[in-house]
Amino acid sequence: MSRFDSDWNNNETVIDQFIDDLNEEKKPAAYQAGPVDHEMEKLFETVRAVRRLEQRSRSKEKVYKRPRVKGWLAVAAALLLVVLGLSILQLPGLDLALPGVQPGGIVEASARAYEELNSYSGVFEIRSERDGTVDFLETITVQYQKPNKYVAVHRFDGHEQRYVSDGEKMIADEYERVTIENLFPEKELWRYHIGTVIRELGQAETVETLGSDTLFGREAELLRYQYPNSGPGEYMQIWIDSATYLPLRKELFHPDGSVLVVEFKELKVNPQLDSDVFSWVLPEGKEVTELNRAGTLEQVKEVWPEVEAILPVVYAEMELQRVGVLNYDLFDYVLRFKGESAYDFLDIYYTTAPREFNFYSQGKFGLLGEGYVELNPSAWNVFERYLGASRTARWLTLDYEIYMVSSRSVDYLQSLLEELAQEIVQLKTVEEMIERGLEPVTEKEGH
Repeated sequence: MSRFDSDWNNNETVIDQFIDDLNEEKKPAAYQAGPVDHEMEKLFETVRAVRRLEQRSRSKEKVYKRPRVKGWLAVAAALLLVVLGLSILQLPGLDLALPGVQPGGIVEASARAYEELNSYSGVFEIRSERDGTVDFLETITVQYQKPNKYVAVHRFDGHEQRYVSDGEKMIADEYERVTIENLFPEKELWRYHIGTVIRELGQAETVETLGSDTLFGREAELLRYQYPNSGPGEYMQIWIDSATYLPLRKELFHPDGSVLVVEFKELKVNPQLDSDVFSWVLPEGKEVTELNRAGTLEQVKEVWPEVEAILPVVYAEMELQRVGVLNYDLFDYVLRFKGESAYDFLDIYYTTAPREFNFYSQGKFGLLGEGYVELNPSAWNVFERYLGASRTARWLTLDYEIYMVSSRSVDYLQSLLEELAQEIVQLKTVEEMIERGLEPVTEKEGH
C-alpha cells in the first residue's frame, strides 16, 4: 500500500467518524484530543459545506426531514478539495441568512427576504380560538427597524401597553408602571417579530407544503411544520406571501383543540421611518423602575477572575459589545459579545448565588469539575429576551453559576466551559443523573 493510500484510508476513517458526530450533534471526537492540523481542519470545513449542499438538494422535496448522510460525503469532500482547491467556503450563497434555517424552497426564500428587510410597519392580531370562539384577542401596532429599534402598542380588554426601543434601551409603559431596560433593548421583540416566526420555521424538523391559498387578497403558500419535540397533535401552519416571502399568518394547534393565531392585518415592507419614532419621554405620574446598568470588564474580573481563560478564545471571532450589572435578575453580571453577522452572538451570565440544578431530558448533561453541566441545543425565547431558538449552556457549582446563551452550537459552548474548568465534560445518561438525586424536567423555562 502506498503512503497516499494509507493517508487516504486514515483520513476517510476520521471523516466518517466526524460525519457521524455531526449527525448525532455531538462534539466531534477529532477535537477531543486537542487541535487538529490545518489541512484536516480544511477538510472538515469542506465536509460541512458539502453537507449543506446535500441538504439543499433534499429540501426541494415537498416534505423533507433533516438528512442524515455519511458515506458519499467523504468522497465528495475530497473531490471538492481537488476541484476547488480548498476554496469552497468562499463560494457565495452557501451560508443561510438566519441560523438554523433549512435551505431550499420557500423556507430559504423567507430567510433571504428577511435578510433584505430593513424595516416594516403593520397591524396584527394575536388570538386564541376554541371551536370557532375567540377566548383572547390582542391587537398590536408595530414599527420596526433593524437591528433593535421598535415601537409596539398592545391593546387588549380595553387596556393599552407601549414598548419603545431606540436600539440601546427599551421602555415599557404598562398600566401605572414604567420599566426601563438598560441592557436588553430587544427584550420584548420576540413576542411579535417577523424574524421570530421565520426562525421558528427554520427550526422545524419537518415542513410540508399544503398548497396555495389566498389571504387578505394576497396569494400565499401554506406550510405545515412540527418541531422535533412536538407532542401528539401539536403542529403549526403558516401562510407565506408569494410576492414578499414574508409570513402573513401563523397558527399553532394544541392537542386540547385550541388554536393560537398570529395574523398580520396590515404590513408595509421597508417603509421610511423617521428616527424620532423610536425616541421616548418618560410619562409623568407613574412609578419608574430601571433594570440593569452598564458595567466594566474590570468589575466582572474582580469577582470572576477565571473569565480571563476564555476571553482570548471569544475575542478571536467576536467583539465585546456590552458589560452589564444586573438587578432583579437571576444573575449578577452579563458579557454580551457579537460576531460579524447580526445573528452571531454570545451572552455569558455569572452569579455567585447558584440556583438548584435540574436538567432538560432532551438536551445533554453531565459533570464538569465539581459541578453539573447542561447543554440545550434548542431553548426558546430564553428569559423572554431572545428571539426564537438559542443554544444554551449552564455550569453550576456550590459557589457560582455560569449560563451562556448563543446562536452558536452547543459544542462551542461546551468548549468554552471546558476551557474555564481545564477539564472535559463527562456526559451522563438520564438514569445516571437520577441516581445522583437530580430530577429531569420535560420543559425548560423560556421554551
